[in-house]
Amino acid sequence: MGKTPVIEETPKSIKTDDIDSQKEENRLVRIIHPIPKFVGTDLNIYGPFEQEDVSLLPRKVADLLINKNRAEEIKIENS
Repeated sequence: MGKTPVIEETPKSIKTDDIDSQKEENRLVRIIHPIPKFVGTDLNIYGPFEQEDVSLLPRKVADLLINKNRAEEIKIENS
């Protein structure tokens, strides 16, 4: 029998700038009305959502739901 190869993972370094840009690209929303499954502008499938669900969604998807009065943004304040 042969030896099993050893695979070592090196940790990825994450820059705080990357985290900040991800925060700006996503929005936390509370669903106001039930929403069936749908395909977003990024071709990913979202939902289904029930009333009072909370979800972190891409900005474009969240903006669409907010503009259609199906969701509202949840603002998180940094202390």
